[in-house]
Amino acid sequence: MIKIKLSKLSLLFVLIAVSAMVLLPTHPVNAACIAGFFPITDCILVGTSYLVYLVFTIVGQGIAALVGVLQWVINLPVYPADGQRIAVIDESWKIMRDFANMFFILALILMAFATIFDVLPGAAKYNARALFGKFIFTALLINFSLVLGVMVIQGTQVLNNTFLTSIGDMSSQLGQALNPSLLLPNISSATISQAVDQGLFGSLISLVFAVVLAFTFLFSLLTAVIFSFIRIPILWALLVISPIAWILNIFPAGEGMFKKWWSTFIGWNMFLPIFLFFLYFGLYFLKSQGTTMQAIAGSSGTGTILGDTVTSFTFQMLFMYVMAGIFLIGGTIVAMKASMLSGTGVLGIAKWSRGKAARWTGLTGANQAWQEKRKEIEGGEGRLGRIFGGPPMGLESSRRLLGVRGGDYKTQKEFVDRAGKEYDLIQNQYDTGKISVNDIVARASQGSATNPETYAYRKMAAKMGKLTDPIFEKTVNDLSENPYALQDFIKTAKEGKFSDVGAGTILDFASRQGGFANTGPNALPGRRETYRHIQSNAKIMSNPRFGQSEFNQGVDIFGGHTTAEGQSFLEDVGKTRPDLVIDYNMGNEDVMRKINDRRREEGKNPVTRSEMFDGYIKDAKDIANLPKTVWTNQDFQKALERKLSFGSPKAQRNFRNRIIDNLRTAMNGEDKKNILNTLSGARDDGQTPDNDNFGEDDLDLDNDETPPTGGGPGPTTPPTPTTPRTNNVNPNNVVNLRNPTTQNTRGSGWLSDVQQNIERLGKQEFTLEDAYSFEGELSTLHPENKFVKDKIRQQLQVLRDKGYLEFTGPGKYRIKNSP
Repeated sequence: MIKIKLSKLSLLFVLIAVSAMVLLPTHPVNAACIAGFFPITDCILVGTSYLVYLVFTIVGQGIAALVGVLQWVINLPVYPADGQRIAVIDESWKIMRDFANMFFILALILMAFATIFDVLPGAAKYNARALFGKFIFTALLINFSLVLGVMVIQGTQVLNNTFLTSIGDMSSQLGQALNPSLLLPNISSATISQAVDQGLFGSLISLVFAVVLAFTFLFSLLTAVIFSFIRIPILWALLVISPIAWILNIFPAGEGMFKKWWSTFIGWNMFLPIFLFFLYFGLYFLKSQGTTMQAIAGSSGTGTILGDTVTSFTFQMLFMYVMAGIFLIGGTIVAMKASMLSGTGVLGIAKWSRGKAARWTGLTGANQAWQEKRKEIEGGEGRLGRIFGGPPMGLESSRRLLGVRGGDYKTQKEFVDRAGKEYDLIQNQYDTGKISVNDIVARASQGSATNPETYAYRKMAAKMGKLTDPIFEKTVNDLSENPYALQDFIKTAKEGKFSDVGAGTILDFASRQGGFANTGPNALPGRRETYRHIQSNAKIMSNPRFGQSEFNQGVDIFGGHTTAEGQSFLEDVGKTRPDLVIDYNMGNEDVMRKINDRRREEGKNPVTRSEMFDGYIKDAKDIANLPKTVWTNQDFQKALERKLSFGSPKAQRNFRNRIIDNLRTAMNGEDKKNILNTLSGARDDGQTPDNDNFGEDDLDLDNDETPPTGGGPGPTTPPTPTTPRTNNVNPNNVVNLRNPTTQNTRGSGWLSDVQQNIERLGKQEFTLEDAYSFEGELSTLHPENKFVKDKIRQQLQVLRDKGYLEFTGPGKYRIKNSP
């Protein structure tokens, strides 16, 4: 046997389907739509009409059922008016009364202590003079709290009966007045559904509103039924706890609770009279629908409002039902607010039920969509936003006229904010695949950047690296009156590294040349941002068009060489174009005066342009990467010659080889190598300028000889010739530690140099600092370098291990005689 398992959801669906099939209204068979000229359209129209009629039928049956329940609920008395009692209320009230009477003793004790100790702070409001009157009043009325509550209920019941008598049979009146078929055109047909078939096309909008209105009536009646019913147990509960509320009135801290109980009790009693008043008015309005329809029919015969008689008639009928619905729906809302339900938390239930009704009928979604669209329009987004939204007309000119402080800035920022919303929308469309990069570039090429949408497309193109020279130039000129937007645009282009924008175009804008010659002061923020990009881009700084004039303008834009940004600009550019920085400093009297004053104090002559390059010639890699423009500079070549001729021949060779090694990957490396070969100190013996005899062995640097990083050497002292060894001891009892057998061995240079320095000390004992004090060339690093110090200590340890030195204390050594 096969077992079929059905989930609860499936069972519920089956139950609903069966119920719907049983309750479905009959509809004559209509297969003629297939034989028509437009079979698909006709059949869809017939099916839609039947669906609408089905909705009307179900909603109508629901309204009829709710009206019957409402008729029964509002006629239920909260408390019998014929003198009968409700046992559960009476017995519960007696329990609460007896419990509350115990608090009278507490109140007497409190009054006694407060009266005796009246000097205590705050005790005055609890003494006998303050509380005795309330005490007597409450003691008399607490036993009649139930009677007083019933009197209030019966008083409001009189108002209820007045309206109920005037309304009469409410179920029949609402059932006749709220007939869904009246919302459709009155066209002769076999059934009501056929009337829908014939009039649907001309009154589609009216039908949609009719469906929404029918559901609104349904949920309004449902809300009224719920509140009319739950008010009864709530009023019963308030009657039961009335003794507690009365006893709290004695104490100052409990007065608020007593007042809140009364407001809640009266509010729930007044809910039904207020609701019945609006219900009576709504029914009275619906009773006159016969006269209203006659008037509508007469006006439809003489002229129409919306284009045809059927649509006009239905629309006017809908308007009448909307007015009636306002009284019925508004009556529930006003009754809840007027009866002070907000303080009891019941208003939240009402809002929940109303929200559910709005959500199920689609009103919540429509309202949310409208609010979103309204914000877009107010923010100036989209076509409607550009027409109806955005800042008010004439705001910018009015700000100028009235002299509003920061008015221009506010206007510019508002533009960027509106464009930012468009930008986010474009980004979202791109992320979801609705538009491509080509679409963005095409839109960016059209229109003017003064339009927020066009500006947003150009920002997106800049971010993607699709900003071409023509688009960049056009955008800058379009934003000539909006420096805030121009700076924002340049920042975005900077994030995209100005891809597809030529270095010449960037330099022209930064220095106001070419197509940007007419840019005024408003372009200054954008130009400043462009110079920030230039100082971080070695490729642009190496461009031949980046000359002294362009550089000087950059320094001026950053406020001169003394500002933080100006100093940063000089430092960054100096790493790639030291020639520009040197020429700027040479032409600045203040800078040169400070430099030469310091040199005169040191007994030196004024600095030359070639000597200015010495500070920039340090690392071999940085030297190799300097642009060819710098290498062709005669003063740079002189400074490089001095660097290459400094130190021992081995150090010169190592430094030169590292430059050659880096030139292999540098731009224009071959041309720079040819320039290098023309410099003295840069060739092996016998090499001519036209013959580059740098072999692979020259570039295969020994790790023991060469430290991992390079730099400028310090001044050197020529090595002292060594004396011949006699049993490894010289006449001055200074050990000659140089080993002739390993002096020319590859990798022994460090050990030999340390030994030579020790010999030159001329001391039997020496310290580690004595070894550091020598300025002899150790590889290409100054002895002050940490790497050199570490190497010296290592070699001293090697010499100790060999027996040439002995350790006499922290940082102290003594030369041992050779055995």
